[in-house]
Amino acid sequence: MVDTNRTLGMQVMALFEILFGPEEASSKQVQNWLSHAQGEIALIVARGPEAFTEDAAHAIFVNARWRPLIASCRTRTRSVLNEKRWKTVPWRGRIKTPQDSLLDIMAGLPEILAHVDRWGALSAGTPQDEAIDLATCAKCWALHIQLQTWLVANEHEIHTPVTTTPTPITFINFDVACLTIRYWVIALLLYSSLDTAYRIPTTDISTMHNDLPHPRQFARLIARSANYFFQERYGIVGPTTYAFPLGNTMLYLNRNLMLDGQYVELVGEAWNSPNIPTAIRNFLNSQWLSVSQPPKVTLR
Repeated sequence: MVDTNRTLGMQVMALFEILFGPEEASSKQVQNWLSHAQGEIALIVARGPEAFTEDAAHAIFVNARWRPLIASCRTRTRSVLNEKRWKTVPWRGRIKTPQDSLLDIMAGLPEILAHVDRWGALSAGTPQDEAIDLATCAKCWALHIQLQTWLVANEHEIHTPVTTTPTPITFINFDVACLTIRYWVIALLLYSSLDTAYRIPTTDISTMHNDLPHPRQFARLIARSANYFFQERYGIVGPTTYAFPLGNTMLYLNRNLMLDGQYVELVGEAWNSPNIPTAIRNFLNSQWLSVSQPPKVTLR
Protein backbone atom coordinates (compact mmCIF):
# COMPACT_ATOMS: atom_id res chain seq x y z
CA MET A 1 0.00 0.00 0.00
CA VAL A 2 2.89 2.37 0.73
CA ASP A 3 4.23 1.98 -2.83
CA THR A 4 0.75 2.46 -4.24
CA ASN A 5 0.40 5.66 -2.27
CA ARG A 6 3.75 6.83 -3.62
CA THR A 7 2.59 6.20 -7.17
CA LEU A 8 -0.55 8.24 -6.50
CA GLY A 9 1.64 10.91 -4.97
CA MET A 10 3.70 11.18 -8.16
CA GLN A 11 0.49 11.60 -10.16
CA VAL A 12 -0.67 14.36 -7.83
CA MET A 13 2.72 16.09 -8.09
CA ALA A 14 2.50 15.98 -11.88
CA LEU A 15 -0.96 17.55 -11.68
CA PHE A 16 0.41 20.20 -9.32
CA GLU A 17 3.12 21.00 -11.86
CA ILE A 18 0.49 21.62 -14.52
CA LEU A 19 -1.61 23.88 -12.31
CA PHE A 20 1.02 25.75 -10.35
CA GLY A 21 4.33 25.43 -12.21
CA PRO A 22 6.17 28.70 -11.58
CA GLU A 23 7.88 29.24 -14.94
CA GLU A 24 5.43 30.95 -17.30
CA ALA A 25 7.73 31.58 -20.27
CA SER A 26 10.02 28.61 -19.88
CA SER A 27 10.18 24.91 -20.74
CA LYS A 28 11.00 24.12 -17.09
CA GLN A 29 7.38 23.40 -16.19
CA VAL A 30 7.11 20.58 -18.72
CA GLN A 31 10.57 19.33 -17.79
CA ASN A 32 9.38 19.07 -14.19
CA TRP A 33 6.25 17.24 -15.36
CA LEU A 34 8.44 14.81 -17.31
CA SER A 35 10.54 14.15 -14.22
CA HIS A 36 7.38 13.26 -12.26
CA ALA A 37 6.30 10.87 -15.04
CA GLN A 38 9.73 9.25 -15.00
CA GLY A 39 9.57 8.97 -11.22
CA GLU A 40 6.16 7.33 -11.56
CA ILE A 41 7.48 4.61 -13.86
CA ALA A 42 10.48 4.09 -11.55
CA LEU A 43 8.11 3.34 -8.67
CA ILE A 44 6.06 1.00 -10.87
CA VAL A 45 9.13 -0.90 -12.06
CA ALA A 46 10.42 -1.20 -8.49
CA ARG A 47 7.26 -3.10 -7.55
CA GLY A 48 7.33 -5.41 -10.56
CA PRO A 49 4.41 -6.51 -12.75
CA GLU A 50 3.13 -9.06 -10.22
CA ALA A 51 2.19 -6.21 -7.90
CA PHE A 52 -0.46 -4.95 -10.32
CA THR A 53 -2.70 -7.98 -10.68
CA GLU A 54 -5.09 -7.11 -7.83
CA ASP A 55 -8.03 -4.79 -8.53
CA ALA A 56 -6.92 -1.51 -6.91
CA ALA A 57 -3.28 -1.74 -7.95
CA HIS A 58 -4.25 -2.87 -11.45
CA ALA A 59 -6.52 0.14 -11.89
CA ILE A 60 -3.71 2.48 -10.85
CA PHE A 61 -1.30 0.77 -13.23
CA VAL A 62 -3.50 0.88 -16.33
CA ASN A 63 -4.37 4.53 -15.69
CA ALA A 64 -0.71 5.42 -15.09
CA ARG A 65 0.82 4.05 -18.31
CA TRP A 66 -0.07 7.01 -20.55
CA ARG A 67 2.14 9.55 -18.75
CA PRO A 68 5.38 7.51 -18.64
CA LEU A 69 4.88 6.55 -22.28
CA ILE A 70 4.59 10.23 -23.18
CA ALA A 71 7.81 10.87 -21.24
CA SER A 72 9.58 8.06 -23.12
CA CYS A 73 8.39 9.43 -26.47
CA ARG A 74 9.49 12.94 -25.55
CA THR A 75 12.94 11.83 -24.33
CA ARG A 76 13.35 9.20 -27.08
CA THR A 77 14.08 6.57 -24.42
CA ARG A 78 13.10 2.93 -24.76
CA SER A 79 10.22 2.12 -22.41
CA VAL A 80 10.29 -0.82 -20.02
CA LEU A 81 6.55 -1.04 -20.62
CA ASN A 82 7.34 -2.50 -24.04
CA GLU A 83 8.60 -5.69 -22.40
CA LYS A 84 6.28 -8.69 -22.71
CA ARG A 85 5.94 -9.20 -18.95
CA TRP A 86 4.58 -5.67 -18.51
CA LYS A 87 2.02 -6.32 -21.24
CA THR A 88 0.83 -9.66 -19.84
CA VAL A 89 1.30 -10.22 -16.10
CA PRO A 90 -0.84 -7.31 -14.81
CA TRP A 91 -3.74 -8.60 -16.97
CA ARG A 92 -3.59 -12.18 -15.78
CA GLY A 93 -7.18 -13.41 -15.73
CA ARG A 94 -8.44 -10.19 -17.26
CA ILE A 95 -9.54 -9.01 -20.70
CA LYS A 96 -7.78 -5.96 -22.06
CA THR A 97 -9.79 -2.89 -22.96
CA PRO A 98 -9.25 -1.14 -26.32
CA GLN A 99 -7.18 1.48 -24.48
CA ASP A 100 -5.02 -1.21 -22.86
CA SER A 101 -4.18 -2.80 -26.21
CA LEU A 102 -3.62 0.60 -27.83
CA LEU A 103 -1.07 1.60 -25.18
CA ASP A 104 0.67 -1.74 -25.72
CA ILE A 105 1.29 -0.55 -29.27
CA MET A 106 2.36 2.90 -28.11
CA ALA A 107 4.99 1.29 -25.87
CA GLY A 108 6.94 0.34 -29.00
CA LEU A 109 7.15 3.92 -30.31
CA PRO A 110 9.93 5.48 -28.14
CA GLU A 111 12.59 3.09 -29.42
CA ILE A 112 11.56 3.82 -33.02
CA LEU A 113 11.60 7.57 -32.42
CA ALA A 114 15.09 7.34 -30.96
CA HIS A 115 16.39 5.84 -34.20
CA VAL A 116 14.45 7.87 -36.75
CA ASP A 117 15.59 11.11 -35.14
CA ARG A 118 19.10 10.47 -36.46
CA TRP A 119 18.06 9.58 -40.01
CA GLY A 120 17.78 13.13 -41.19
CA ALA A 121 21.48 13.76 -40.58
CA LEU A 122 22.79 10.44 -41.91
CA SER A 123 24.70 10.16 -45.15
CA ALA A 124 26.27 6.84 -46.08
CA GLY A 125 25.94 4.71 -42.97
CA THR A 126 28.25 2.07 -41.61
CA PRO A 127 27.14 -1.57 -41.84
CA GLN A 128 26.12 -1.27 -38.19
CA ASP A 129 24.03 1.82 -38.96
CA GLU A 130 22.36 0.09 -41.89
CA ALA A 131 21.53 -2.92 -39.73
CA ILE A 132 19.92 -0.65 -37.13
CA ASP A 133 18.01 1.16 -39.86
CA LEU A 134 16.65 -2.08 -41.30
CA ALA A 135 15.68 -3.34 -37.86
CA THR A 136 13.90 -0.05 -37.11
CA CYS A 137 12.00 -0.22 -40.42
CA ALA A 138 10.92 -3.73 -39.51
CA LYS A 139 9.69 -2.49 -36.11
CA CYS A 140 7.74 0.28 -37.82
CA TRP A 141 6.02 -2.22 -40.09
CA ALA A 142 5.31 -4.53 -37.17
CA LEU A 143 3.65 -1.67 -35.28
CA HIS A 144 1.74 -0.73 -38.43
CA ILE A 145 0.29 -4.24 -38.62
CA GLN A 146 -0.58 -4.15 -34.91
CA LEU A 147 -2.22 -0.75 -35.25
CA GLN A 148 -4.25 -1.81 -38.28
CA THR A 149 -5.35 -4.97 -36.44
CA TRP A 150 -6.35 -2.84 -33.46
CA LEU A 151 -8.32 -0.50 -35.72
CA VAL A 152 -10.25 -3.34 -37.34
CA ALA A 153 -11.15 -4.74 -33.92
CA ASN A 154 -12.04 -1.37 -32.36
CA GLU A 155 -13.25 0.81 -35.20
CA HIS A 156 -16.63 1.11 -33.51
CA GLU A 157 -14.93 2.49 -30.38
CA ILE A 158 -13.43 5.57 -32.03
CA HIS A 159 -14.84 8.55 -33.89
CA THR A 160 -14.53 8.80 -37.67
CA PRO A 161 -15.46 12.25 -39.03
CA VAL A 162 -17.63 12.28 -42.14
CA THR A 163 -15.66 15.14 -43.71
CA THR A 164 -11.99 16.02 -44.16
CA THR A 165 -12.57 19.77 -44.37
CA PRO A 166 -10.85 22.12 -41.87
CA THR A 167 -13.81 22.34 -39.51
CA PRO A 168 -14.05 21.56 -35.77
CA ILE A 169 -14.83 17.98 -34.77
CA THR A 170 -17.52 17.10 -32.22
CA PHE A 171 -17.18 13.71 -30.58
CA ILE A 172 -19.98 11.48 -29.32
CA ASN A 173 -18.67 11.75 -25.75
CA PHE A 174 -15.44 12.47 -23.89
CA ASP A 175 -14.42 8.81 -23.47
CA VAL A 176 -14.62 8.26 -27.21
CA ALA A 177 -12.71 11.50 -27.76
CA CYS A 178 -9.87 10.41 -25.45
CA LEU A 179 -9.45 7.00 -27.09
CA THR A 180 -9.68 8.51 -30.56
CA ILE A 181 -7.14 11.27 -29.93
CA ARG A 182 -4.68 8.72 -28.55
CA TYR A 183 -5.09 6.53 -31.62
CA TRP A 184 -4.56 9.54 -33.89
CA VAL A 185 -1.35 10.71 -32.19
CA ILE A 186 0.11 7.18 -32.15
CA ALA A 187 -0.68 6.90 -35.87
CA LEU A 188 0.84 10.35 -36.50
CA LEU A 189 4.10 9.39 -34.78
CA LEU A 190 4.28 5.96 -36.40
CA TYR A 191 3.57 7.03 -39.97
CA SER A 192 5.72 10.16 -39.80
CA SER A 193 8.52 7.84 -38.59
CA LEU A 194 7.97 5.63 -41.62
CA ASP A 195 8.08 8.72 -43.86
CA THR A 196 11.44 9.56 -42.30
CA ALA A 197 12.63 5.99 -42.83
CA TYR A 198 11.71 6.23 -46.50
CA ARG A 199 13.47 9.62 -46.79
CA ILE A 200 10.24 11.40 -47.73
CA PRO A 201 11.16 15.11 -47.36
CA THR A 202 9.43 17.32 -44.83
CA THR A 203 8.40 19.53 -47.76
CA ASP A 204 6.21 16.72 -49.14
CA ILE A 205 2.74 18.04 -50.03
CA SER A 206 0.94 14.74 -50.51
CA THR A 207 -2.03 13.73 -48.38
CA MET A 208 -2.12 10.04 -49.30
CA HIS A 209 0.30 7.13 -49.64
CA ASN A 210 -0.31 4.09 -51.81
CA ASP A 211 0.60 1.47 -49.22
CA LEU A 212 0.24 3.23 -45.86
CA PRO A 213 -1.93 5.79 -44.09
CA HIS A 214 -0.48 9.29 -44.43
CA PRO A 215 0.57 11.08 -41.21
CA ARG A 216 -0.90 14.37 -42.47
CA GLN A 217 -4.45 13.08 -42.17
CA PHE A 218 -3.95 12.33 -38.47
CA ALA A 219 -2.29 15.69 -37.77
CA ARG A 220 -5.24 17.46 -39.35
CA LEU A 221 -7.76 15.41 -37.37
CA ILE A 222 -5.99 16.29 -34.12
CA ALA A 223 -5.93 19.98 -35.06
CA ARG A 224 -9.67 19.88 -35.77
CA SER A 225 -10.22 18.52 -32.23
CA ALA A 226 -8.83 21.56 -30.42
CA ASN A 227 -12.15 23.29 -29.86
CA TYR A 228 -13.65 20.14 -28.34
CA PHE A 229 -10.87 19.52 -25.79
CA PHE A 230 -10.63 23.18 -24.80
CA GLN A 231 -14.27 23.36 -23.73
CA GLU A 232 -14.73 24.83 -20.27
CA ARG A 233 -16.86 21.89 -19.11
CA TYR A 234 -13.84 19.55 -19.33
CA GLY A 235 -11.75 21.70 -17.00
CA ILE A 236 -8.13 20.61 -16.70
CA VAL A 237 -8.74 17.11 -18.08
CA GLY A 238 -9.54 18.21 -21.63
CA PRO A 239 -6.44 20.34 -22.30
CA THR A 240 -4.05 17.97 -20.51
CA THR A 241 -5.41 15.01 -22.48
CA TYR A 242 -4.91 17.03 -25.65
CA ALA A 243 -1.46 18.46 -24.81
CA PHE A 244 0.72 15.64 -26.16
CA PRO A 245 -1.28 15.16 -29.38
CA LEU A 246 -1.32 18.94 -29.87
CA GLY A 247 2.45 19.32 -29.53
CA ASN A 248 3.18 16.62 -32.09
CA THR A 249 0.51 17.93 -34.44
CA MET A 250 1.85 21.48 -34.41
CA LEU A 251 5.38 20.25 -35.11
CA TYR A 252 4.06 18.38 -38.13
CA LEU A 253 1.70 21.01 -39.51
CA ASN A 254 4.22 23.82 -39.20
CA ARG A 255 6.34 22.08 -41.84
CA ASN A 256 4.06 23.42 -44.56
CA LEU A 257 1.77 26.27 -43.59
CA MET A 258 0.77 26.89 -47.19
CA LEU A 259 -0.82 23.44 -47.19
CA ASP A 260 -1.93 23.08 -43.56
CA GLY A 261 -2.38 26.68 -42.43
CA GLN A 262 -6.18 26.41 -42.14
CA TYR A 263 -5.79 23.56 -39.66
CA VAL A 264 -3.26 25.52 -37.62
CA GLU A 265 -5.73 28.41 -37.53
CA LEU A 266 -8.35 26.11 -36.01
CA VAL A 267 -5.98 25.43 -33.12
CA GLY A 268 -5.27 29.15 -32.76
CA GLU A 269 -8.97 30.01 -32.60
CA ALA A 270 -9.56 27.44 -29.85
CA TRP A 271 -6.37 28.48 -28.06
CA ASN A 272 -7.47 32.09 -27.83
CA SER A 273 -10.73 31.18 -26.14
CA PRO A 274 -11.12 33.01 -22.81
CA ASN A 275 -12.42 29.77 -21.29
CA ILE A 276 -8.96 28.19 -21.07
CA PRO A 277 -7.55 28.67 -17.54
CA THR A 278 -4.28 30.60 -17.42
CA ALA A 279 -2.54 27.71 -15.65
CA ILE A 280 -3.40 25.33 -18.47
CA ARG A 281 -2.33 27.83 -21.12
CA ASN A 282 1.01 28.32 -19.34
CA PHE A 283 1.59 24.57 -19.18
CA LEU A 284 0.87 24.12 -22.89
CA ASN A 285 3.15 27.06 -23.68
CA SER A 286 5.84 25.40 -21.60
CA GLN A 287 5.38 22.19 -23.56
CA TRP A 288 5.76 24.07 -26.81
CA LEU A 289 8.95 25.80 -25.61
CA SER A 290 10.43 22.44 -24.62
CA VAL A 291 10.60 21.11 -28.19
CA SER A 292 13.87 21.35 -30.06
CA GLN A 293 12.54 23.29 -33.08
CA PRO A 294 10.87 26.69 -32.64
CA PRO A 295 7.45 26.99 -34.26
CA LYS A 296 6.83 28.97 -37.41
CA VAL A 297 3.47 29.96 -35.95
CA THR A 298 3.20 30.87 -32.28
CA LEU A 299 0.14 30.36 -30.18
CA ARG A 300 -0.60 33.36 -27.98
